[in-house]
Amino acid sequence: MKRIFLSVVLLVLMTSSVAVAELVLPAVFSDHMVLQRERPVPVWGKADADQAVTVQLMEADNPRPLAQAFTVADVAGHWRAELPAQAAGGPYRLVVRGGDEIVLEDVYLGEVWLCSGQSNMEWPVRLTKNAAAEIAGSADPLLRHFDVPRTVAGEPQWDTDASWTMASPETVPGYTAVGYYFARQLRNRLGVAVGLVNSSWGGTRIEPWMPPRMLTAYPDVAADLELLEERLAAYKADPSAAEAMAEAMRSAYEAEVSERQGLATRGGVGLEQRWMEPGHDVSGWGTMSLPVAWERAGVEALEAYNGVVWFRREVTIPDAWVGRELALNLGPIDDVDSTYVNGELVGTTDFSTRNSWTVDRRYAVSGDVVTNTTLTVVVRVGDWYGDGGISGESSQMWLSLEEGGEKVSLAGPWLYQKEETVVIGQERPAAPPGEPSLGGATARTPTALYNGMICPVKPYGIRGAIWYQGESNASEATRYRSLMPGLIEGWRGDWNDAEMPFGIVQLANFMRERETPGDSAWAELRDAQLHTAKTMEKVGLAVTIDIGEANDIHPRNKQDVGARLASWAMAEAYGQPGAGYSGPMFAKAFRQDSRFVVTFDLFGSQLAVRGGGKPVGFAVAGEDRVWHRAEARIEGDRVEVWCDAVPEPVALRYGWADNPTRANLVNAQGLPASPFRTDDWNTTK
Repeated sequence: MKRIFLSVVLLVLMTSSVAVAELVLPAVFSDHMVLQRERPVPVWGKADADQAVTVQLMEADNPRPLAQAFTVADVAGHWRAELPAQAAGGPYRLVVRGGDEIVLEDVYLGEVWLCSGQSNMEWPVRLTKNAAAEIAGSADPLLRHFDVPRTVAGEPQWDTDASWTMASPETVPGYTAVGYYFARQLRNRLGVAVGLVNSSWGGTRIEPWMPPRMLTAYPDVAADLELLEERLAAYKADPSAAEAMAEAMRSAYEAEVSERQGLATRGGVGLEQRWMEPGHDVSGWGTMSLPVAWERAGVEALEAYNGVVWFRREVTIPDAWVGRELALNLGPIDDVDSTYVNGELVGTTDFSTRNSWTVDRRYAVSGDVVTNTTLTVVVRVGDWYGDGGISGESSQMWLSLEEGGEKVSLAGPWLYQKEETVVIGQERPAAPPGEPSLGGATARTPTALYNGMICPVKPYGIRGAIWYQGESNASEATRYRSLMPGLIEGWRGDWNDAEMPFGIVQLANFMRERETPGDSAWAELRDAQLHTAKTMEKVGLAVTIDIGEANDIHPRNKQDVGARLASWAMAEAYGQPGAGYSGPMFAKAFRQDSRFVVTFDLFGSQLAVRGGGKPVGFAVAGEDRVWHRAEARIEGDRVEVWCDAVPEPVALRYGWADNPTRANLVNAQGLPASPFRTDDWNTTK
């Protein structure tokens, strides 16, 4: 598919002067779509130049349109019409006529939200906590999802390759989890159809998602954009050179994929000695209870290990299964694997698979391999960066007949053996790179994802956007303080909605807890997110410092993230605030003798302490800028903070750490207060 998409980009560039000969709609207009209610509905497409176009919204049994609009294609064949605002409802048909006729079925008017960011927004439902139960109960034909494929582009793209789907146990496992749990809350509270447009890509920075006009203030980015523009102009002027360049990029891409896959496929002592064989001597192997990331298994040699580990287990199956095809399910494996049964390779997943470390492994085991009631299951796991191993949930590890029925659990003790160490010169690339677009853009090029993944869906009618990103910009919090508002302003301009609601997920707690207070890049990035929420209208902040995981940058609890975003949206986007729909937000602090007195915005709630007791997580510093943990107590709607070791405090911080697990200030509804500071002693650029 990636090659096909690049060829399409080339074809469009080489034939841009040829008139469009048929009526065409972009993919975001398809069967099962949700259109934004109570607002004018933009519809656009292509046709012959000067072709009259009619757009009608039709009820099933009514020959008269519920709404209609007329327009004429311009000299390039582009047209746009706007249906008048409609109340929630459906199912309808959208009929477009202009030389040809296009009829879209099962169309609803409801609420539409754009979901974007990096891996924690892309993270699928199947990898969240209680995934099996969530998926089993997910059927809802009025919760719908449009998943924009990963696409990089050197210039704005008109279309993408996707379609709308309805929530069901078959489709929901791959939905954006944050978006799905957010939409589920809106469905319950509003009672109308909800559509999600998911445009996210793991590991990406904020700059690739931004319109070029919002990046001109950054000299380094401006230089990149100028070079990209020069290359595109040169390629368009010489189509043969464009094709040659595209082929060179394909070769470079394939070489990179091959290099990445080498971790999983290259020879090693385990392959040479055939550790997968049932009779292999395993007397020197250790024991580990799976599933677990090996960094968290309590094995010192694996605590910071990137490389290959073999896992092995003997499994007893019912007599009736002998000679029959089986299904082997292992859950997600981080990053890549080769899996064997009785010495025979039954499946492998490598870096050519999108987000390989999130993909549920399910392999078919041929009946020829199932020769007796004892099977030897062996998994060779390669880890590139961060956590490694068989890391899903116990319920995802099992053997069964291929047709289903009884399952034999594979969770529990496995033998393991470390094979080799991999020296990584730098972190895993921002993401499996995707095939570079014409002009040399990649997923790390400023504007490249805006061009390839936002432009094809703008200005499709939406209520607002939710955003989960920042991990890849954590070392540049000062810069992020202007980038984040720039992205919001840019998207609001694209949708011609100066107050489009925009919900930000603040970075969750992550990494080890520090014993002494001090500087933190993640805390500074959270502060940049807080600054954006406090200084821009209709921008909300879902604070998640209490539901992250110290050893996993992808917390499995996405349910609470979605619920917190939905509580904000009900207040800001729908005018239905519940008491304490947001946790306490810092308002101001002032000195009173040797103490700080801190006030908060409480959103109709009151201050409380999670678990009772006294507030923890505050720190103060004097002129020497040395931080000390501070005492605190709640006095009505204020908090008093002091430290006997700092009689003349000049600065105050709360929850200022990568993993501020000590921070326990909440509201009456249990939502955490956002970390904050009164100083401006930045340590990041």
